Amino acid sequence: RDCFKASTTDCALCRNLESQTGPAPPAPDGWIPDVTVLRRMYLGGKDGDGNPWPPALPDVLCEDVSFNGGKTGDINKKCLDAIPVVGEPLGKSETQARAEGLSNGKEIPEGTAMPRLMCLVYTMASEHSTRIRAIRETWAGGGDGFLA
Repeated sequence: RDCFKASTTDCALCRNLESQTGPAPPAPDGWIPDVTVLRRMYLGGKDGDGNPWPPALPDVLCEDVSFNGGKTGDINKKCLDAIPVVGEPLGKSETQARAEGLSNGKEIPEGTAMPRLMCLVYTMASEHSTRIRAIRETWAGGGDGFLA
């Protein structure tokens, strides 16, 4: 729990900060972002360099964390565990969804286009190494496109 020593209120400190990794390189002139790359990496299980995707989270980020950084009393986790949330698996491809049907028991009518989901996150560059990285490595690959 060394990452909580500097601040007991911000678990972003458990991630690599921009001050540790350096800023992102500037985009070349004329560069157009590929908003579908995260989805392809998520479905393929590997990033562009062949590394596992999404990367494994450090164990410390998966522990219960109370308001003061302790290991007991994670009220948010208790609430999330108590709510019966049902959703489609993020890794289900369109082909799988058409073959298996949806979790609500409905089938996709033949000839009907599957809905597509594009997620746009408006943020500041100072948050890219913490918040955007966390989004990118967890749920952003579940949509058809992602842009921050």
